[in-house]
Amino acid sequence: MQTESEIQTQSDAFLAKLLATENITIEYSPSATTASFDMERRVLYMPVWENISKHLKHLFIVHEVGHALHTPPGTVWVDTVNALAKKIYKVTKDKHAGAIRSFLNVLEDVRNDKLQKEKFPGCRKDYAIGYKELLDRDFFGIGDKDVNTMNLINKINIYYKGGMLNLKMKFDPAEKKLLDKAIKTETWEQVVALTEEVFLFCKARNEVVNETITKISIETSSVTRTEDTENAEDEDVCVDEDVCVDEENTDDNKPYVYTGDDDEDIYGDDEEAVPTAETNDTLEQMIAGMSSKSNTAFVYPTFPVPNMDVIIDDFPAVLRDYEELTKYSSKEYKDSLWTEFNTFRMKENDTISFMVKEFEMRKQADAYAKTAIAKTGTINPAKLYNYKFADDIFKRNTILPDGKNHGFVFFLDWSSSMNKTIVDVINQLFSLVFFCKRVQIPFEVYIFRDVRYNRNKRKGSCFQDQSGPCYYSFDNFVLRNVLSSRMNSVQLQKAYMYLTCLQRGMRKFDCMSTTPLDQTIYVADKIVNEFKKRNNLEIVNTIFLTDGESNCGGDLCDNRPMPGGYRAFYNDPVTKKCYSMFNRTAMLLNRLKDRTGCNLVGYYLYTRGFYKAYQKFFNMNDAAHLKSTNKFWDQNNFFPVVSKAYDTYFIMKPTKVSGDEGDETFEIAGKATNRKLLNSFMKFAKSKSTNRVFLSQFIKMISEKNRG
Repeated sequence: MQTESEIQTQSDAFLAKLLATENITIEYSPSATTASFDMERRVLYMPVWENISKHLKHLFIVHEVGHALHTPPGTVWVDTVNALAKKIYKVTKDKHAGAIRSFLNVLEDVRNDKLQKEKFPGCRKDYAIGYKELLDRDFFGIGDKDVNTMNLINKINIYYKGGMLNLKMKFDPAEKKLLDKAIKTETWEQVVALTEEVFLFCKARNEVVNETITKISIETSSVTRTEDTENAEDEDVCVDEDVCVDEENTDDNKPYVYTGDDDEDIYGDDEEAVPTAETNDTLEQMIAGMSSKSNTAFVYPTFPVPNMDVIIDDFPAVLRDYEELTKYSSKEYKDSLWTEFNTFRMKENDTISFMVKEFEMRKQADAYAKTAIAKTGTINPAKLYNYKFADDIFKRNTILPDGKNHGFVFFLDWSSSMNKTIVDVINQLFSLVFFCKRVQIPFEVYIFRDVRYNRNKRKGSCFQDQSGPCYYSFDNFVLRNVLSSRMNSVQLQKAYMYLTCLQRGMRKFDCMSTTPLDQTIYVADKIVNEFKKRNNLEIVNTIFLTDGESNCGGDLCDNRPMPGGYRAFYNDPVTKKCYSMFNRTAMLLNRLKDRTGCNLVGYYLYTRGFYKAYQKFFNMNDAAHLKSTNKFWDQNNFFPVVSKAYDTYFIMKPTKVSGDEGDETFEIAGKATNRKLLNSFMKFAKSKSTNRVFLSQFIKMISEKNRG
């Protein structure tokens, strides 16, 4: 089950993708101090914020997605800053580039926010509430300062992010002209040009202020102190109504240096004054402080590229193993295999015929329910006489809906714990294949196992080698294609014989071992998509049957120190979705559904009895549900549960996969009345479908999908 934070994380990522109108990749990191966008890799990096409202979080997401849409890559940004610094200062220093970067960031934010509000009007509320929250928490470092005493770039920053606060701000005509230019920028080139203009404006204003301060400081220091001046009342001298200078100077040998609101002198020691956007710098520092203090790492491992030629043994290879297995067997033994199988097939023939008729009736009933009558536009001469009394004088057509093309891919767990039930499971598979051959539904059946303890040597590694800081490594395994609708009649007969050999325990080439379920799910999308394309199918029913959880799966390879543990996520390069790896099997199943659009079905053979099975999936305190489920279990040999990933998930009795064949006798006790005939037939029909769980559920699925 996903946690609330994981659901919210995926919701935020989905919002970012919608805003970006592309499948950008989202990565969360507790070490990140602010949201940022890698414009070359198309990756949005999001910090794990604490004490943040929904509106403020959405503001950050919309803002950063805007940079993804409108701002050039980081290399262009750096080159632009360096070019401006060199143009303005000739010989540049780090503080020059840093100051220009802040100016450029403020003005690009103005353009970016304007474009985002125009494109997504619904985000205006998030902008208004989010920026108000930042102002209320003093994230711009304004405090009790008068914003009208700040330089122009800070006033622009507050004006366009400050909400109601901008009503208190004043601009002189020169400042107002540049303020209006900022909101009218549409292109990156316009922002760069305005950055240079605003920076030079602020630089010139700084120089005027500094010259005035220096002049006043020199005049003040040259006045001889007298008893009259010592007794004079201290007062401030104001210059240009905006700059206030304190006359008191404790060092007679050094000119007075004006100290602004920060601790750094803007003039002194012949150092050239550099205008700063301190509100932007303070905002960045404060946002960085909101990031999570947790030392839990968020990791995004890459997954290996599978070598499908190594992983899959297609049916010709399986049939060669059958030939090798029975090469020295006597004719009598081979005949006994065929007799055993043929006896089973003849026994199943009537039941399969019955279920084929049931299936055809379901299809016809569904088609009739969706039949539509439409006028053709052609006049019906037989109704022409009635034209004065009725408008309906046209011929009609009956429109029958087209059925959907179905197929199935079956993956069978070939682990040692399946040994006790494998005979019945294979018989169920035979019934399913007989039915599909009769109604011409394409199919593929694979058994999955690891590669140990088997005679058929592998041709190499199942997965390509990986490198990088974090990746996932899977163990080797094999998929054996034991049945296929691509087989001709001779090949299919050999496949039946090989599976009969496996039922008898002749498993030289297919020893039962462990359960590589996760690897199988991971590569299944390639099999399903190829199968779907080859057979021109609309719906592929992908079925997994297992009696346990996945093991021998693989390992997360990451040598970075993670003292607080980690949370793993997978960014799928195909679907561009981010999946939590808290439950790896469920994550891989969801990835399979998203990549293929298949109908995903799971069968779980539970070996520990009904009550243990019920306790695993339901609340034992619900006595009524427990009783009804137990009754359903006894009557049907399975019960359905809601799964995190499967569309349909069945818990099955492992010892009665095939049911009780004795229930299939059509008997009538006593006098054969109509009521007894009807009841006996209904019981007989139900037993036929109940005793073939795979087949009956498959028919039901096809009918429901066609109806949908």
